[in-house]
Amino acid sequence: MALGGLKDFNEITITDEAVALGAGLTNARLAAALAELPELRGLAQAAGRSANPAIRQVATLGGNLCATEFPAADLPPALLALEASVWLHRDGSGAAEELPLEDFLARRDQLLPGALVVAVSIPRTAQRSAHARLPQAGDALPVQIDLYEGAPSLGPLGAKGAGEIPILNVAAAVACAVANATGIRVQEIPLTPPRVLDPLCGEGEALDLGHMAQDWWGNVLAET
Repeated sequence: MALGGLKDFNEITITDEAVALGAGLTNARLAAALAELPELRGLAQAAGRSANPAIRQVATLGGNLCATEFPAADLPPALLALEASVWLHRDGSGAAEELPLEDFLARRDQLLPGALVVAVSIPRTAQRSAHARLPQAGDALPVQIDLYEGAPSLGPLGAKGAGEIPILNVAAAVACAVANATGIRVQEIPLTPPRVLDPLCGEGEALDLGHMAQDWWGNVLAET
């Protein structure tokens, strides 16, 4: 049976109070339909930036919610932030039943064998939303690593571990993102709320790392 031919399964209904999305809507169509709704910008971005263009043309809203073996689906986090609810038909039930999305996700292993997700409802509010997709292993590009001797180190006798090379840049990238968003340089990890909030409030003291140059090229020895 082709679910794509069901009318209600592919409809978008927008009112002043809520937005109803058929479970058969593709990610590409979701991104286009919601682009002009500021309060749903996060969901539009999640749909429009998921996977790749070919996948976005076939991946559906219902598929994102029902893929129990794929925990990295792009749409559920955005829908949870928007306090969405799921409409589903159960065996022997003539009317669709509404469940909060968080309840559906917690119980979907038990619900799905006897139910069909038909739509998602999102309340419209004055809030604004945005979406940021964290890179995953499949998004990584080939990287060539060159080792430079002589850069200062906090380790004994300047020792450096080879395992630091691929992992240190992750925390640094997140810290740079926080600094870019707030205008405040963060110098310690893990980035706990107090370590981010204190500099914003003018509290705490900056670390004194006088043995290290502020610019990366100042930590590289000139070739001789």
